[in-house]
Amino acid sequence: MAGRIHGLLGGILLTTSLTYLTQQNFKKNQAIIHDSISQSVETLDYENRKVEINSNVKQLEVKTVRESVKDIWNYEIVRGVNWLYSLDFNGTFNRVVNGK
Repeated sequence: MAGRIHGLLGGILLTTSLTYLTQQNFKKNQAIIHDSISQSVETLDYENRKVEINSNVKQLEVKTVRESVKDIWNYEIVRGVNWLYSLDFNGTFNRVVNGK
């Protein structure tokens, strides 16, 4: 029983340690990126250039009810065709003819 508890506690310690170190790495990278962007903005402001902001946010498209119904219909058709292909008509025919 003690082995299980030690294993559990060791796993928890390992996981929390990795999580903490990852968080610290993110914070360090965030600070470096922030400093770099701040320097770029200061340089552009000093040169009086206009900064063009390009958004990297992706727009999600919401499916209409009609498209959702078509997707469900297509899924059911494909599932039915796959079931039909999974049947062994030749083997069934041979068993019926040969009486096995």
